[in-house]
Amino acid sequence: DPFDSTGLGIEIYLQSKKSKRWLKSVHVGMRTHDDAVRVVKALHGRFVELTIPSLSDTSISSSSCTERCGQEMTTMRVRTGRLFLDFVAPTHRSWEKAKRGQEVVGPRSDCTSTTDDVTVPGLVVIPDFISEDEEATLLAVLTGPTAPWAPSQASMGKIGSGNVRRRVQHYGYVFDYETADVLRDRNDVSRRAGCPPMPAGPRDGEDVEACIDKALRRWDGWGVFAGVIQRTRSHDFGPSIAATTSSTTSTAEVDVGRDNNTHQPVAFADINQATVNEYKPGQGIGSHVDTPSALGDGLLSISLNGGTVMEFRRHGASHRGRDGGRKLVHLPARSLC
Repeated sequence: DPFDSTGLGIEIYLQSKKSKRWLKSVHVGMRTHDDAVRVVKALHGRFVELTIPSLSDTSISSSSCTERCGQEMTTMRVRTGRLFLDFVAPTHRSWEKAKRGQEVVGPRSDCTSTTDDVTVPGLVVIPDFISEDEEATLLAVLTGPTAPWAPSQASMGKIGSGNVRRRVQHYGYVFDYETADVLRDRNDVSRRAGCPPMPAGPRDGEDVEACIDKALRRWDGWGVFAGVIQRTRSHDFGPSIAATTSSTTSTAEVDVGRDNNTHQPVAFADINQATVNEYKPGQGIGSHVDTPSALGDGLLSISLNGGTVMEFRRHGASHRGRDGGRKLVHLPARSLC
């Protein structure tokens, strides 16, 4: 099957209906995150014909038949209605409830394809910004015994209560979750403003990619971290940002001067702060606005060890509205947003 990379098959959950002409709803269970993403991208909004096992005695499930009666199964062909797929991943709480035998009922996230027509100016996703080897090395050093996890920090009342519940690391400057701003005085002991400096990257004139390769060969995780930061500083985001300047269509309409084949270079050479956030399965962050005084010139994130769906919403737009005020974006592992 083109969507099943494991060879273990796809789970299809059908409603029990007498009519076999079409199915009102179908739940498709994939074995891996990447397989689920491929299904959503390929089949959303399409009609699909399925060939599935069928029992002559419908009172016996396929699993109980296999285990107890050995009844021979045939196949039947069914045609779905137009599919509108939801991408749903089990959360940490769901797993815990399932272990205890509790029914798992909760909200379902919308499919990213429901907001395909929405364009957010300046929002860019670059897949595979780092390699698998770079990702593995970064994970090893950032979660290893020398990782500088920050002390527990208070959070804003609108974001949460008490302290930040996830582990974080700060480099260059501490990001203060209570004020949603950076602590610019790194010598302020009372506010725990001290943190490690930004990792020292390749010097001027040195080849960034060669330095990263050298650090990989030496299993120098901090060297890889420094190199990836320098790669980000030197990357030209101009072409990608230019493709998002139209806020009314999904196709960019760019006027960057007399020559439409050129673009204005956009780089963030002065990146001087980094925060590492550790999210457990099912853990996320509340809706918020990043402080312009601290992050007004741009905010970059790299996803490690798994992808996620992030929701961007225009200030004042409805949480579930269909007015073009929200955008659901899948951020694959190793991508830069």
